[in-house]
Amino acid sequence: MKRILTVACLLTLSALAANAEDYFRKYGNKPVKVINQSTDPASQEVLNLTGVDRGDLILKFENRPGEVGLPLDTEGLKLSIQFPDSVGVAYKQINKGEYAEAIEVLRPMVYPLVQYFEVPPENINSHEIIERYVFALVNSKGNDEEISELLRRIPLKKAPPIFSLHALHYVARLVEMGQQQDALKLLNRIPMDSDNPIMLELVMEFADDLREEGNLDEALFLYDRLQQTKGTEQAVLATLWSAYCNVVLERYQLAGIFVEKAGKFTAEDRPYSLAQLVKAKIELETLNYTAAMEEVAKGVVATDVSYNWSPELIYTTGLCYENLDFPDTAREVYHEIVLFYPESKWAKEAEGGLMRLPPPAPKEEAPGA
Repeated sequence: MKRILTVACLLTLSALAANAEDYFRKYGNKPVKVINQSTDPASQEVLNLTGVDRGDLILKFENRPGEVGLPLDTEGLKLSIQFPDSVGVAYKQINKGEYAEAIEVLRPMVYPLVQYFEVPPENINSHEIIERYVFALVNSKGNDEEISELLRRIPLKKAPPIFSLHALHYVARLVEMGQQQDALKLLNRIPMDSDNPIMLELVMEFADDLREEGNLDEALFLYDRLQQTKGTEQAVLATLWSAYCNVVLERYQLAGIFVEKAGKFTAEDRPYSLAQLVKAKIELETLNYTAAMEEVAKGVVATDVSYNWSPELIYTTGLCYENLDFPDTAREVYHEIVLFYPESKWAKEAEGGLMRLPPPAPKEEAPGA
C-alpha cells in the first residue's frame, strides 16, 4: 500500500509541475497592451507589446499593420501597461488574505509580463502585479510547484529586495517539507555577499523571526547560509545564533563548537553580549547558576538596549538572581524587563518570574519614626 501511495504522490507532483509549466505556454506569449510614453508623456495610443528581439521591445500597432522595435536602452523609456479594474479588486483580496480568487484573476496577466522582468520598474509598471502574485502564491497552499517555477525565472539578483523576501519565505517552507536540496538551490540564488549589506540584514531579520517563532531548523538553515558571507558582522552573529539554537535543541557540545568558531570578542564588539548569553545558557544546562551569572553579567554591562537579544540577556540575570536566592534583586530585574520591553516574550517570562518570587520583605521603620 505504501508503494501505491508513493507512486500516487509522484504522479500528483508531476501533474503540478506540468501545470506550472503550462501557464507559461498558455499565457507567456500573449501580447500586453501598453502605451508608449517614452517620447510623448501625453500619448494615449494603445500598442501591443509582443516580445523582445535582440535588445528591442517589439511593439505592434493595434488598429493598423506594422510594428516598431524600441531599444531597451532608450533614454526616457516609459511603457504604461493598461490593466483592467479587476487588478485593483484582486489586490484588495490579497490584502484580506483571499488568495485563491486573486490568483485566478491575476494569473493570465502576470505570465506574459515575466519575460520583461529585467526592464527596470521606472520604465514599465509590471513589477507590482508580479510581486503581488508571487506574494499570494507564497502565502497560500497548493501552489508549491508553480511558485518554484516562477521564482526560477525571476532574476533575484537584479530584482527589488521584496522578491528575495518572498523567496526566503518559500525557502522556509521547503525546509519544513524536508526538501533541503531545493531550498538550498533557491537560497543560493538570493544575493547574499558583503557588497549587499541590506540583503544580509533582511535575511538575518527573517532568520531571527523564524527562531523567535520556534522554527529552529528553518532558522538554522538560513544562519548556515549567512555564515558563508565571511568577513561580515552578519556571518559572526549567524554563527552565534546557530550556537543559541543548538542550546535550545539540547545539543550543547555542538553549541560550544559554534561559540568557538565565532571567535573571541572585546566588550566593545557588538557580538560580545550575544556570545555571553549563549555561554550562560550552556552553563544553565547543568543548573550552574553561579557560572551562568558570571557569563551573563559581563554581557549585560556591554549590551545595548536596542540589540534584539538584550531582553533575554537581562531576563537571564534575573533568573540567576532568583535561583541564587537574591529575590529582591531578581524582582528589580524582572520589573525592568516588563518596563522597558513590554512587547517582548521575555516580559511575559519576567511576569512569570515575579509570580514565583516570595513577596518582598516588609521595610523596617527607622527608629523613632
